[in-house]
Amino acid sequence: MTANRDGLVQGAFTASFAASLLVVSFLCDRFGAKSVFAWAAISCAASALFAAVARSFESALVCMALLGLAQGATYTPAIMLASTNAQRFRVE
Repeated sequence: MTANRDGLVQGAFTASFAASLLVVSFLCDRFGAKSVFAWAAISCAASALFAAVARSFESALVCMALLGLAQGATYTPAIMLASTNAQRFRVE
């Protein structure tokens, strides 16, 4: 694979990661952060397995784009769950 194609694969990952951040915040409000995080984590594991066995540029492009969607979908609910479940701590 050429450096140009490597950059396209990484760009597909980054663009899909950014796009999923916008969509997942609405899904968290509608279905709850815990359930969205669970589905995103499962899809992230499956996408990573598919990306690990990608043999061509086209399959790597698709798999890494799906992995970006899945990883982006874990970020927003994780932040929401951490902020709602964290104990408040004050230093006096």
